[in-house]
Order: sequence, then structure tokens, then C-alpha cells
Amino acid sequence: MLMTAFRTKSRAAILAVALVGVFLLGNPGLEAHEFTANSTISIHYVDGKFQGRVRSSRPMCEKRLVKVFKARPDRPDIFIGEDRTNDNGRYRIPKPPRIKGKFYARARKKIGGRYGHFHRCRRALSRIIEAP
Repeated sequence: MLMTAFRTKSRAAILAVALVGVFLLGNPGLEAHEFTANSTISIHYVDGKFQGRVRSSRPMCEKRLVKVFKARPDRPDIFIGEDRTNDNGRYRIPKPPRIKGKFYARARKKIGGRYGHFHRCRRALSRIIEAP
């Protein structure tokens, strides 16, 4: 009986040491990392909607909030609408009727990560386009 208890405790100790070894010697999926990625955003006016795409070298940076603004010199810009991009980084925002002028899109910066990871996606501004 004493011998059986000893064997069970030995096996548990060996298993514990093996598990600690796996974590200490390295598991590539568990390593902490940090990155900062640039992004670009496009804007087009098609069929009464603003649409475009956020692109980045990091796929997680393509999914985020996009806002469209009407550009006005010497005055604050007017917020038109917002959309969260889909899995491909695409967005669509309807243009309100009777608003003409120059417009641009902005993808907000995104910061996140858990368990020792730190991910930073820089903000992006589109070119300015004219919409009737």
C-alpha cells in the first residue's frame, strides 16, 4: 500500500516537472510580443454611399471603426457617419441627401492585446474626395 502511494506521488511530480519544462523551454504560441502597424484607408463615392477599405500588414488592424467627415476650411469638420469594417477591412456609409462638398475617411487608432501581448494599429486618413 505504501509503495502504491509512493508511485502515484512520483508520477504526479514527474508530470508537474514536465509541464513546467514545457512552459519554461518555450512554446511559440505563448510568447509575449509587441507590434506597431501602419494602415491605409481608401474612400470612394458610389451610388449614394461612401465606401472603401482599411489595409494593413496585420489583419487585426483592418477590423476597426471608420468615420467619414465633410471637410470645411476654417471651420470644424462635419461628422457624416461611421461603420465598423468587415473581415476584409471594407466599410460603407450612406451619404445624407443635400450635402455636397469634400469628404474624407478616418480609421481610428486601435490598441489591444492580452496576456503579455501589446498590439498598436496607427490611425489612417484617406485622401479628400468630392461628392455631388
